[in-house]
Amino acid sequence: DSNRRKKIRRGHSKRYGSREEMRAEKAAEKREVDMLKETMRGDDEAKKLAAQPHSFVIHRGKVGRYVRQLERDLRSVMEPFTASKLKEMKRNNLKDFLLNGAVLGMTHLLILTRGEQSITLRIIHSSQGPTLSFKILRYSLTRDVVSSQRRPFHFQHQFINPPLVVMNGLMSCQKKHVQLAQTMFRNMFPSINVDEVKLSKIRRCVLINYDAETDVFELRH
Repeated sequence: DSNRRKKIRRGHSKRYGSREEMRAEKAAEKREVDMLKETMRGDDEAKKLAAQPHSFVIHRGKVGRYVRQLERDLRSVMEPFTASKLKEMKRNNLKDFLLNGAVLGMTHLLILTRGEQSITLRIIHSSQGPTLSFKILRYSLTRDVVSSQRRPFHFQHQFINPPLVVMNGLMSCQKKHVQLAQTMFRNMFPSINVDEVKLSKIRRCVLINYDAETDVFELRH
């Protein structure tokens, strides 16, 4: 009887040990699968990020403090896929930004310049063009808009996601330069999938309006 009990106990311990080993193997396999999925998910996110339009916003020459502030405001408009803390050196020329930007995945370069009578904004598509030039007639800085509001609203994470872009007056216009501007504006910002986007993530809107009578574009953020 004692020998039989020893055999039974040994049999139980062997089966128990094999079950524990199987559980450990399954747990290890599950961890490997989860790690593989996480790696694939990270690769997909990296590919999606690389496919998004990226921009530099800079100025050339002496522009003054207000145009420098306008430059910072335009960088906020282009968030999050822009170099918001880009520092410009006097020795840097336009070719430096185009070459270095191409390595970093830049697709659009926005340049502010100040002449004797007007301020100009140039938008360059970095790969093969085109280049659009706009004469800025008037502008309001972000701080001016905020100071005019009774209850300024500021959301801490509003620049984490790209803005919703709304264009008015461009679709119906048949002028070639307007159609070209429409294509440029649309490609400057990431496209939003209406079926997948969460409305809670959309905290900003960029409105681009075209007045056919005056041939003037208006951008509001």
